[in-house]
Amino acid sequence: MKKTVSLILAVLMIASALLAFASCGGKTIHVIETGSETGTYYGFTNMIATKLNEKADLGYTLSAVSSKGSKGNIQDINAGKCSFAIVQNDVMSYAYSGTTDMFGGEVIDSFSVVGVVYQETVQIIGKKTLDANGDGAVTVDELKGKRVSIGEAGSGVTINAKQVFEAAGMKLDLTDAQNPEKNDVVVSYYSVKDSCDKIKDGEIDAFFFTAGVPTSGITELITTTADIAVITLTDAQADALVGAENSFYTKTTLTNDIYSCIEADKPAIAVSVSATYIAKNTLSETEVYNFTKALWENVENYGAYAAQVSAMKLENAAKALGGVPLHAGAAKYYQEAGILG
Repeated sequence: MKKTVSLILAVLMIASALLAFASCGGKTIHVIETGSETGTYYGFTNMIATKLNEKADLGYTLSAVSSKGSKGNIQDINAGKCSFAIVQNDVMSYAYSGTTDMFGGEVIDSFSVVGVVYQETVQIIGKKTLDANGDGAVTVDELKGKRVSIGEAGSGVTINAKQVFEAAGMKLDLTDAQNPEKNDVVVSYYSVKDSCDKIKDGEIDAFFFTAGVPTSGITELITTTADIAVITLTDAQADALVGAENSFYTKTTLTNDIYSCIEADKPAIAVSVSATYIAKNTLSETEVYNFTKALWENVENYGAYAAQVSAMKLENAAKALGGVPLHAGAAKYYQEAGILG
């Protein structure tokens, strides 16, 4: 009897799988991992996947899913859980080279680059009451001794936070982050959604989040909460980050037209890294070529996320790769497009 029931269940599972496959037109489904549902990675990539499924003949179906972000995406590609992902260029370089303790010294080289799509900013959000100088601008050094979320544990945001604090002459030991003798801030690890909730409830004073701007969750926080500020680096701190040691960074500013809480005459100084699509190496040249070609030749169909779409420049797609090679399929397209020799 048990064998009969097991056989019936097995048949039903196979039938269900076949039905799901047939409902997608008999095409393979390739998963693209992104980030949290309130972050730019998810919304931007979901928009692109939807448009390419409608407009392009990829030979397969794309499915954008939420995830824990850059580090987890790379680990999931390595584990065969997804085919594509969007990641920070600094994090992918750390994985590929085995530098920093982010991946425990492990070299992960099971992926290659599809292309850089846009810049994303290391954003530091806090309370206006942190402005000890009363000059209308909260600076990083004013976070000393405060309760600060540095992103989800193990994420690229934590590395960005450490580097920002070091540029400000402050201590942040990621190997012993709860030790007050080794850290100049009281550390916590929250997603952007949870950080927004925690700062509204008065449980933290500030948080870091790295993403394209504007970030929807932060925009909503600023709209619904009166005393929110975008914390600024000084020129000297930003310049220290944009050096040879941290060559992923570029200096940028956040202005009133991005976040309304920023005073029109006092833009916030920040640094940015690059949002980059990667693919697992086992994807065929044709599969990645089709995605790369469709990605760049359908830009006019991407109606949402105007800031990120306007920042998509084909001529920058194969730059700032941090030592990670292009997938053969992506390289083929860029050679045809004339941006590679």
